[in-house]
Amino acid sequence: MTWYGDDHFRSVISNDKNWSSAVRTKASEAGITFEEQLTKDAEWVFEKEYPEIFKLNKLIANYKTQITKDSLWFAAVSEKSTEIFHAGGRDAKFRCRVYCKAGGIQKF
Repeated sequence: MTWYGDDHFRSVISNDKNWSSAVRTKASEAGITFEEQLTKDAEWVFEKEYPEIFKLNKLIANYKTQITKDSLWFAAVSEKSTEIFHAGGRDAKFRCRVYCKAGGIQKF
């Protein structure tokens, strides 16, 4: 849920015929596109149902934006991730999590 966030709820809403129809009606009444209303509703549901995960998801998205806008930071993170994942084995994800928790996600 932390990594998928809004996308998960957009999918849930879109695949529910009644809910999707209600979102279309709201969009029409608000004078916005279905996609815009779908995003608003998905974010609202995510935040109300999982407030702590919602905060973490937005924090991760903010880091992602900052990293991708800074070429030096992006290069450093890319290099570190290559080191971690080229090490291979079943514990590569674990090592990545440990690195991130230890403060690895910060400007180099």
